[in-house]
Amino acid sequence: MRKDIIKKSLIILIVGIILAVAGLSLTADYLKVGTTYLSQNGMYTSSEINITGNGLINIEGGNFSFYLIKYSDLGKVNKENIQNFSLVPVNSNSPVSGDEFLVPAGSYILVSFVNPPSGIIYSYASHEGTFTDLGILLLLGIFMVGISIIILIIGILKREKFKPPEEEFFKEQSKE
Repeated sequence: MRKDIIKKSLIILIVGIILAVAGLSLTADYLKVGTTYLSQNGMYTSSEINITGNGLINIEGGNFSFYLIKYSDLGKVNKENIQNFSLVPVNSNSPVSGDEFLVPAGSYILVSFVNPPSGIIYSYASHEGTFTDLGILLLLGIFMVGISIIILIIGILKREKFKPPEEEFFKEQSKE
């Protein structure tokens, strides 16, 4: 009985590790990260961000103001009219203070009129649904690893029931 528990928990542990590693590596492949900003005519812009499905664009690294606009509108914007072209983030009603955007397929660019400090990064996932599914796969793998470790510890600490020698003898006799 004890050996069965240990064997089953080891199998769950291996499957959990495989799921976690697969989820982590695939999630990292879907997530693109950028840190460089180009300066032109007083504007600082990110590289072009191409989204092929419903995507997620996120800005991290500090409290800094960025505008997200469609790439095709880049030539039309300036400091006075950028709010007319900027998209509203999901966590705010103001285009300036947000840092997370859910967007449909298209090309986008982040724009600021102040030089971004180092450490401000933007990341995006081109297919938000796929990215979310892969994150669930990662969490499922971590959960399975945790559960299997608990079961493994229980299996190791569990003691076999004491069986009198007569019981073993009669068990062997009945097999013959």
